Order: sequence, then structure tokens, then C-alpha cells
Amino acid sequence: MQNINHFRMSHLEFSLTFVSLNLGSIILFIPRGLANELETPDGWISMLINGVVMLILITLYTRLQKHFPEENLLQWMRNGWMGKWVTKGFSILFIIHNLFIIALVARVLGITVNSFLLDETPVEIIVSVFLLTVTYCVSKGVQGVIHINIMLIPIILVVLFGVFLFAGIHFEPSEITPVLSEGIIPILNRSISTSHPFVGGLYFFSYLWLI
Repeated sequence: MQNINHFRMSHLEFSLTFVSLNLGSIILFIPRGLANELETPDGWISMLINGVVMLILITLYTRLQKHFPEENLLQWMRNGWMGKWVTKGFSILFIIHNLFIIALVARVLGITVNSFLLDETPVEIIVSVFLLTVTYCVSKGVQGVIHINIMLIPIILVVLFGVFLFAGIHFEPSEITPVLSEGIIPILNRSISTSHPFVGGLYFFSYLWLI
């Protein structure tokens, strides 16, 4: 294994990990959020809007990284006009936000597994096992996270392909009509409220300097 301080990702490793992270968060949160908040069949438009915004942000971040190839986001902020204290404040907010995301993901994942797979196992045990596994991966550094995602991506894609295949058999075009029956404003509002899985994936781009 490469030294943790000299680890470099290939473009393929970065792409596969990004896909894996986004598939997990989007599948867990987007359908539930849209079903609860949007009473029309326009949920796909909200996802399309979020996807376009995410592509724009990725393009901007990638262009920015090209100008500072050996610095991550926090290093760029600290060495730039924002200074040390603004960077520290942003770091604290970053940590708080990620703790919130960890708690939310652990709760939703634990309830999902308990409801559909391990209905006799307490949710606390399920969440503890997941957190211990994640902690072990993170303790190995960035390469631990990268390699576990690469190992799981074939399984994820096979399962996802199976879901699309069987769901496509029952798909009816009439189910996504009428389009914009309540106008564009409700869709934009729902796009904002369900954007956190997409935004969370952007955090991974802080490791773009490792390529």
C-alpha cells in the first residue's frame, strides 16, 4: 500500500468513488424527500435541476483546482484573501455539517436495514456496526475510503441495473404527466430542499488535488 502522505488517485479511482458516494446518498434521500414534499409527478425535473447545478459547480471547482494544483479547498482559503480565521470558522462549520450528515445517514440507513433486512436486530446495533466499519476505513486514510468504494461499485451497479430493468418493465409514460401542473415555483422550492445529497457529493472534490 502506498504511504498515506504520498497517496495519489487515478482519474478512474476518483470517478468511481464519486459515482459510488452519490448513488448511495441520492437513492437513500431523494425519493423519500420528493414523495413527502412534492404531490405531482414532477420530481424528475427537480432531480434534473439539481444535476445541472451540480455539473456547473463541479466545472467551476475543477477549473479552480487547475490554478492551485497542490492545494485543497481549505489551504486555498487560508493562503488567499480569506485568511486564517475565516478558514478556521469555515472548518468548524464544515465539521458540524458533516456530523449532522453522519447522524442523518446512520439513522436512515439503520431504519432501512431494520425494516427490510434485519427486522429482529435493534437499530442501535446496526448503526454501531456501520459506524465501526466506516471508522476503520477512515483510519486507513483517503486510500481506505477510495478502495472500499471501488470494491463495492460493481455490486452497486449490478443491483442498480437490476432495479432499472425490473422497474422499466412496469414503467408507463403517462405516470410522469401532466408536466408542471402546479408551475415551476414548487419544483424549484423542492429542488432546494432536496439538494443536500448532491451538495454532499461536492465535498469529495476537496480531494481533487490528490489526482
